[in-house]
Amino acid sequence: MQRPAATGTGQMAQAAEPATWYQRTFHGRADQVSHVRSQIARYLAGHPAADDAVLIASELAANSVTFFLLSSCVAITG
Repeated sequence: MQRPAATGTGQMAQAAEPATWYQRTFHGRADQVSHVRSQIARYLAGHPAADDAVLIASELAANSVTFFLLSSCVAITG
C-alpha cells in the first residue's frame, strides 16, 4: 500500500515509488552484526540510499546486541 507524501502545499501526492519491505530475524549475538550488514547490502544493492541503510541497520543490530544481552534474537524490519 502506498502512503501519500506531503507536497508542502497542504495537498497530498502519491509516493513516486512503492515502499520496499524486508524482514529477517538474526540471533542476538555479536557475530550476527556482519550478517545484518551483508543481508541489507544485498537486498538494497543499487539503491542510492543503500549505504545509509546498511549503516543504520548495523548500528541498530550492534546496539541491540550491546544493550539487550538477554534477548535471543534481533529482528530487522523495514
